[in-house]
Amino acid sequence: MIVLANEAKPVLLMLKLSYLRTLNLRLFKNDITPDGDTEVSDFAEADFPGYAPQTLADLGTPYLNPIDMGQSDTGPHEWTMSGPSPTNVIYGYYATNLDGYLIFAERNAQGPVPMMSSGATYSLIVHFMEDTLRL
Repeated sequence: MIVLANEAKPVLLMLKLSYLRTLNLRLFKNDITPDGDTEVSDFAEADFPGYAPQTLADLGTPYLNPIDMGQSDTGPHEWTMSGPSPTNVIYGYYATNLDGYLIFAERNAQGPVPMMSSGATYSLIVHFMEDTLRL
């Protein structure tokens, strides 16, 4: 088994940042729990007025977090509903690369968020963590 030195974890994550910062962050409105077999086609992307995918260009400098994982965080990403319909219930988010492939996804642990009227908002901060090296 390969053991990855703690001091190397943020360094290795830094090498991936240029790629990660090109990803598109998208919201999904169907009631699914993503897993390793989930594909982009499994998601129903949000379509409320004012919605558009956002990039992860704001992923910050990696650091070693308190549980010895390399971590990079974004600032707040916020979507605001700008009209009355269609309404959505947002269950989580996913990230795709420039070719449209699913890279990662997460269901909202606090439960679904209704986007039912103009001015409703959905906000999240992405905490990307990594501590493994697989060959």
